[in-house]
Amino acid sequence: SDLGVGSGSPTLRRMLAHISGMQREVGEMFVEGTTPTEDDLAVAFALEPAQAHHYSNLAYGLLGRVVSAKSGMPYTDYVDERLIGPLGLSRTTWRSQEPKAQGYLVDEYARTVWLEPETDLGGVAAMGQLWSTVEDLAAWAACLARGADGVLDEKTVEEMWFPQVMYFPDDWVLGWGLGLQLYNQGGAIFGGHGGAMAGHLAGVFGSRK
Repeated sequence: SDLGVGSGSPTLRRMLAHISGMQREVGEMFVEGTTPTEDDLAVAFALEPAQAHHYSNLAYGLLGRVVSAKSGMPYTDYVDERLIGPLGLSRTTWRSQEPKAQGYLVDEYARTVWLEPETDLGGVAAMGQLWSTVEDLAAWAACLARGADGVLDEKTVEEMWFPQVMYFPDDWVLGWGLGLQLYNQGGAIFGGHGGAMAGHLAGVFGSRK
């Protein structure tokens, strides 16, 4: 389960919790979906692993490559087969389907509005490229909170929700589990994730209580 064995290694657990030390992105991976090269990875660290929280899309792009290597199939096919299909998320897809929300770029100073292109992240789709609906996101949040037979077992849910790092060390309002943002709202913990693609903002959070 590790990429390395030393205390200063970017393990899979550290990558999931954004404490691997890897920088946010490298090259044009988020714009063009290009897979990081060996040269990119040689200078891919913003700080030493396990020193502090540092959000990294690069780490998640690489985690997708790990899934592909271990499963023997493209990352997107694995997610479709093991998660999206069994959960019945019929409107959660890697490319947009009608009806859909159109993304826009608004320049408030020029008072112009432009249509945003839809980005195909290609080899780093694990950073986040899925299109979904409110109904599908609600079903996904329920899976993250309770698990689902044949998809996500209770033991893994417990591991995902266990805090790995606090984003604000002196104010415990936001932490990270394994892949989950953990918000403390008046003593109630909500887990999930937000994100953005060009012209779009989305997120879903749920409580285990």
